[in-house]
Amino acid sequence: MAVTKRILDLITLALQDRVLTFKERQTIVQTATNEGVAEAEINAVLDNMLAQRLKNYAKEELKRCPTCGAQIPLISEECLFCGELLEKREVAHKVDVSGADADIIRSENKRTEKEDINIKNCPDCGAPFPLMSNICTHCGHVLHARIDSEFNVKNLITSISTTTQKLIDAPPTSFAPILIKYVAIIVIMMTYIGLGLYGEAVDHSSTFWGALGGFLWVIALLLSPFVIVLIKSIFTERPDKDDKAYLSAQLDYQKYTRLVQAFYGDDAEAREYLKKLGDEMRKIKKSHRRGVLIFLGIVIVSVLLPFVPQLLDWVR
Repeated sequence: MAVTKRILDLITLALQDRVLTFKERQTIVQTATNEGVAEAEINAVLDNMLAQRLKNYAKEELKRCPTCGAQIPLISEECLFCGELLEKREVAHKVDVSGADADIIRSENKRTEKEDINIKNCPDCGAPFPLMSNICTHCGHVLHARIDSEFNVKNLITSISTTTQKLIDAPPTSFAPILIKYVAIIVIMMTYIGLGLYGEAVDHSSTFWGALGGFLWVIALLLSPFVIVLIKSIFTERPDKDDKAYLSAQLDYQKYTRLVQAFYGDDAEAREYLKKLGDEMRKIKKSHRRGVLIFLGIVIVSVLLPFVPQLLDWVR
């Protein structure tokens, strides 16, 4: 026997909220079988209409996104969290059907609506939603996948990759720019420390040391007017401007780590990109340490050089 229009109206009424509860199915099947429709036939009709209903909906019918469960926006036609299109059909017309079975279905619709409003639990494990994080603290389920913000995991991975590439492309920082900038300071410091020593050593040393002492005197006199400017520049300018990429990457790494932990838990891809960024930062940090050690070695040698004549005289 063919399914009557009233049965189809009851099914449409039951599917207005896009949910077919067990009680609604039971009521419709009972009404249909009373009219002579086979149980298998009415169940097949219910399944087909439910599948079609889930594929087609109007934004006005939704309270939450059908894909991620986020609250729908007031203006946008797309979910701000997962990008799901929220307009896929015209608003369903009001169904004019009455009777005890229709009243049962309407009651079920109201109950479902109330439960939907009060959803406060993880859809996977049933634990209460966390207040701040997008990750269930019990099972790690990601509650929302935000697409139009830095919290979206794809955008996050893109940002991590961009930071890593900037770090790789940045010119390497070495002790050379520091040495070039401060070489005058080193020479002046070496000269003034050694003035008295050279003056004492000239009388007891070869003409080579005397000539070297005189040469350093000339350098000291020429560079003396720039001492104040050079000392001031130490506190106002950084010679290692290339470090800006490294310092920026440090801040980004800390931020991305917090985002992954707070919003995306153990997302393997995000953590893999974070690991690549961390490895690149460790390489640069190691290079920085090597440059600092070389620079300190040059400074120490420069400071001790004026004492060479005194040491030679003492050895003799």
